[in-house]
Amino acid sequence: MSRAPAPHMVLRPRLSTRMQEKRNYFEKNFPIWKEGVRRIILERIGLELDDIHDFPYASNFENGVNVEEMSEIIMNDLDEMSEFLGLIEIKGNKEEP
Repeated sequence: MSRAPAPHMVLRPRLSTRMQEKRNYFEKNFPIWKEGVRRIILERIGLELDDIHDFPYASNFENGVNVEEMSEIIMNDLDEMSEFLGLIEIKGNKEEP
């Protein structure tokens, strides 16, 4: 007769070797990738990633979006939002009136 786990224990299913490798890759490389994105955004517009709204960083990383592409996604989104709100030009590519 098997015993039920103690209520405070959390049972996790064993991950396949492939899934574990994927998880290890993510845990090792995602922080490095996101730091690269953070540096580009900080350099270009002087904001930390925590200062702007959330983006789907993890899913973009997992889908193979590189640091430069993710930075462009962020810049384009912020540019569109600032235009909509009538704020300053983020990318600096518009002529002054």
